[in-house]
Amino acid sequence: MICIPISAATNREMLALIRQAALEPADCYELRLDNLEEPALVEELVAACDRPIMATCRSTEEGGGYRGGFANRRDILRRAILAGVEYIDCEASDMTSLRGIGKSKLVISMHDFSGTPADLEYRVSALSATQADWVKFAVTAHSQADNLKVFDVASHCHKPVISIAMGEMGLISRVLGRRYGSRITFASLDAGRESAPGQITARELARLYRYDRIDDNTQLFGVLAAPGSGRHDVMAMNLAFINVGQNAVCIPFAAPDGAEFLQTMPAALGLQGLRVAEVHQKVALEWADEATARARSVGAASVLLRRDGRWIADYDQTASGEGRCPFLHFNIGMATSA
Repeated sequence: MICIPISAATNREMLALIRQAALEPADCYELRLDNLEEPALVEELVAACDRPIMATCRSTEEGGGYRGGFANRRDILRRAILAGVEYIDCEASDMTSLRGIGKSKLVISMHDFSGTPADLEYRVSALSATQADWVKFAVTAHSQADNLKVFDVASHCHKPVISIAMGEMGLISRVLGRRYGSRITFASLDAGRESAPGQITARELARLYRYDRIDDNTQLFGVLAAPGSGRHDVMAMNLAFINVGQNAVCIPFAAPDGAEFLQTMPAALGLQGLRVAEVHQKVALEWADEATARARSVGAASVLLRRDGRWIADYDQTASGEGRCPFLHFNIGMATSA
């Protein structure tokens, strides 16, 4: 499910954002009650929502915005349960007092804004051992490989799980998480309204990446670029896939080290092709199993295509300049692929 966080300083602003979110392609909302600078009108906010709700009132100690007392924060969550929200994002200390009040699913969460901890599996296992109905964990990715750890831990979680790698490097966890068992991904209402680093808009996630249509048969492609670039090519390629009805998605891979990325990620994710930015093109040529005469003559690979288990490098100078997608019907042969 795509979940839009609703966060504002006043109840009036939150109500306006709820009305705006009703026009967006999302499955549920997260009411960030911890960021209000005035007493929360919990019942009124819940009643205004037209989709399932996750209520969050996280303390500053847990990375949230609530600065009130422990008892007041718990009372806000209790009121949200009685108002009928579907999910409550809570802390371990809340479990005993909140369980049994209503039908809301209790989601216990952990956040690491500094990195992806080496003991992530142990931490998530500890969360699973609590009385929570669901488990949520959000870590910060400093490399593309951090996403693989998130995927692995999520796929082995014994309870319903929400898994996120935050930051630019963690984008693939937001797009592909459902493949590995993550029940919810968070997407912002608008650019500039992100509730965590690395969020993209719900509109982009639903319409450009076609989040709800990604399944085990979806072919995965990517743009391998330096951090902060590559998004234009991704947009062009996804629009091309949409236009021809191909069950495929192209994802931007921000990677400062192209060799490190190529050694790990294509095989781990089952990628079928990569558009390669100039900064990584020489490394891509060296990494490929074979190359076209065109790529060898230039000494660089702007396109990598996987065929029969082997990676073929080509150089297609027009692909990015004209927004052309080099991956359409890639299995037909290099003549039509690049």
